[in-house]
Amino acid sequence: MGEDLVDDRASGDALENVERRAMVLDALAALPLRERELVLLKFHGQLSNSELARALGISESNAGTRLHRALTRLREHCAEAGREEVA
Repeated sequence: MGEDLVDDRASGDALENVERRAMVLDALAALPLRERELVLLKFHGQLSNSELARALGISESNAGTRLHRALTRLREHCAEAGREEVA
């Protein structure tokens, strides 16, 4: 009986993770190409800000500023998607 409860909880967690991943991918797709590129290079490519700057031919401070803006926009998209799911 206790095992069923644990299995149900694990299934619910897995479903939540799939839904969260889909929401993030949708939010990434909604970003302008340059912002999406920054986010993917930073987190998928695991580049530092200085590596981002070199790869994109911009200053390190500019890379940090652009990344901050892109992540802010990504969070806004995710928050909006979360509100739509609740509504």
